[in-house]
Amino acid sequence: SNVSVVMADNPDGLSQLTRAQLGVLRSMYVPIIYQTDYLKVARLLGHADIIVDALLGYNILGNPRGNYADLIKFANASGKKILSIDGPSGLDPDTGQAFIPCINASHPLCLGLLKKGLSEKGAKQAVGRLYLADIGIPKEVFQLMGLDAGNIFGKEAIIRV
Repeated sequence: SNVSVVMADNPDGLSQLTRAQLGVLRSMYVPIIYQTDYLKVARLLGHADIIVDALLGYNILGNPRGNYADLIKFANASGKKILSIDGPSGLDPDTGQAFIPCINASHPLCLGLLKKGLSEKGAKQAVGRLYLADIGIPKEVFQLMGLDAGNIFGKEAIIRV
């Protein structure tokens, strides 16, 4: 299968860690398209089987703007299935407030723990079939946080919530 990555930012504006991960993608010969090439982005989305949304994370402060907003709108308008990593871009993971625009994720995948906001009433349109992935957090970490996670995953790496 073919994978392409669409970047919302210029590499100069990325953190050192993100730039390093971008280097890993390049070493794997993954095509990287910058959002300003609208024709390439539209063509990619038109031929995609699924879109993986990893645009915005916990640091969302208000409505997505610029290239982020454009990519969210393109993804939603594509009619494709969207897998959002740790929550849809444009959705506050704590409150469930859907900013404008917000990814309408058919398959949001939370990592480690469910994000409270994804089960809130305001998140309903942005959150489809919700999944939780085991990313190897030891149960002792949950205990230190005062959480009784038990063995929620059993032998599965991903569970439907």
